[in-house]
Amino acid sequence: MGFSPVGGARYYGIGNEYLGVLLGGSVTGITFLWDLTGRRAPASRGKIHPCLIPPISVILFLLWLYAVAVPWHGANLGGAIALAVTYLVTGFSFSGRRFSVRQRFLLALAGVAALLFLLGVADLLRAPEVQSHLGLLVTLLRVEGPAAAVPVIWRKLKMNLTLIEYTVWSRVFLTFLIVLAVLFLRPGGKTAGIDRRFPALAKGVRGALAGSITALAVNDSGIVAAATGLLFPVVLLTMMILEEYAYSQN
Repeated sequence: MGFSPVGGARYYGIGNEYLGVLLGGSVTGITFLWDLTGRRAPASRGKIHPCLIPPISVILFLLWLYAVAVPWHGANLGGAIALAVTYLVTGFSFSGRRFSVRQRFLLALAGVAALLFLLGVADLLRAPEVQSHLGLLVTLLRVEGPAAAVPVIWRKLKMNLTLIEYTVWSRVFLTFLIVLAVLFLRPGGKTAGIDRRFPALAKGVRGALAGSITALAVNDSGIVAAATGLLFPVVLLTMMILEEYAYSQN
C-alpha cells in the first residue's frame, strides 16, 4: 500500500498519512478563517459573524479529535495525541495569557493524560473481543505492570527509525522544518508582514509544528504524519510570501 497521503495506508481508522493532512489542514484552515473574518469590514463578513468563530472552532476540533481517537472509529492513539497537542498549543496562543515553554508543555501533557484516561476507560467498558489496541494495552499493563509497555515502545521506535532511514518523507519533513525555521527564526520583511497581518494563522502554524513533532515522537510511522502535517502550513505560507513578493514588484 505504501506511504501515500492519497492512499492512507491503514486497515481501519484514519492512517498516519491522512492524519497529518487533517492535523495541518484543520488548524491552518481554522486560524486562516479567524484572520479573514477579523480583517473584513462588518458589512462584508458574510454569514459568519466573528463571534461565532471561536465556538465553531472548538466544536470542529473536538469532532476531529473524536473521529481519530475513539476506539469504535479506529483508535489512532498516536494521532489522537498529536491532534490534542496541536489544538491545545494553538488554544494556549489564543488564551491571551503568556505561558512559558515549560507551562505549555505541562498543560499539554496534562491534557494528553486526561485524553488517554478517558479513551482507556471507554475502551475497557467494551466487550473484550471488540476492544482496540488501547484497551488491550491497558489490560496488559494491569496484569503485567509497566514493564509490558517496553516492547510496545521499542517496536514503535524501531519502526520509526527504519522509516526515517528509508522513506522519502524524511527528506520532505526536513525540508519543511528548514523552511519554517527560515520563515520564523530569521524573518524578512515579507514574512514579518504576514505575521502581523495574519496573527491567527501564525499561531496555527506553530500549533501544527508542535503537533507534527509530537506525531513523529509517538507514532510508529510518525515521520509520515509529521511530514504531511506540515504540508498545508508550509505550502500556504510559501504561496502567501510569493504573492506578496509578486504584488510588491508590480
